Amino acid sequence: MAETPHECFTVASTNYIRNLGEEDRRGEHIAIHYGKPPVRNNETGTVTFGLIFPLLIVSLYSSEREQVAERVAEILNAHWDSHGQHDPRDALIAQMAAALQSLIPANLCTSNANVPDDTIIPVDMTMGDVRAAVAALTAMEVRHG
Repeated sequence: MAETPHECFTVASTNYIRNLGEEDRRGEHIAIHYGKPPVRNNETGTVTFGLIFPLLIVSLYSSEREQVAERVAEILNAHWDSHGQHDPRDALIAQMAAALQSLIPANLCTSNANVPDDTIIPVDMTMGDVRAAVAALTAMEVRHG
């Protein structure tokens, strides 16, 4: 078996529709459709509408085809335009990591298994360290709370 991590979503060609029986081919198929938004030209007052076409067809094997299609469309709409761009959560994660790192004493060996978890360790920290941790927590709560 390959050592590559499993991906739930992949891209490949399929003969799915061709392999359906005549009755299934003529039945209702649920699809996620793609279409660019209309573009208004303010100078001429015209509106250009793009072609809307089925991009993804939900298999008849799915018992909840409409719900699957709605969920996939929701995910694509939320992330399609931001793909490959900087994720604003990265800054929050970096802020949180820096704040937590500043709270850990530099000379403390946390991998020593001989020191029990309930051992009390005197920690010296500055008010700036505490404020940075509070600011990071506040930013996370505001963004995700």
